[in-house]
Amino acid sequence: MYRCTRAFTILVCAALLASLFVRGSAPSIAFVILSQHSDYDTSLAYNLRDSLTTQANDTNIRIGVFVSHVDLSDVNGAWAVVPLFKRLRSRLQNSTVDWLFLCEHSTVVNLTALIDFLGGYNPAELHYIGRALVDESPTIIHHFFGYDRPPESRFLYADFAGGVAMSWALVDHIDHLSAEKPTDFAIDPKHEVPLLKYFSHRVHAL
Repeated sequence: MYRCTRAFTILVCAALLASLFVRGSAPSIAFVILSQHSDYDTSLAYNLRDSLTTQANDTNIRIGVFVSHVDLSDVNGAWAVVPLFKRLRSRLQNSTVDWLFLCEHSTVVNLTALIDFLGGYNPAELHYIGRALVDESPTIIHHFFGYDRPPESRFLYADFAGGVAMSWALVDHIDHLSAEKPTDFAIDPKHEVPLLKYFSHRVHAL
């Protein structure tokens, strides 16, 4: 089941090296900062990476950092997010990873809160957790999908700026699904990533 929460905005991000993961009771998380090629974006992304690293050191939590336009620059279509999954799975195949956390360079970080929150979820299940957004009117970049559905079946998608946590089981699942149904069309990744599995695993608000 996908889950998007309205009440809890996770404020986190960092990046990642395959060798830097915690084994133990705390969930292991691969953080990816979705960034762009500009001096401004790079500066903010690196500030976020450094902030998270400091928090990790202060709490004895080992993490790593992927800044997407630097560490994943060879992934074609990386801005669409889904193409990143195959590369991440390849790089981390020898690591124990429970969660993937996606965010933007402007995301504010609270690592301890994130670790505590994700500890309540099973990463072997399909979870998609973030601040829920919903279209209240027809939206052309979303192909007019979902705005007119009844409340019990509204299509919820998560805000990358607030942070999105995906269980690693879901990362695997979506990567396999995208390989079976490839597309070269993308406009708004935050809407299109959960849409891949919407019809078989509904997105619910917590």
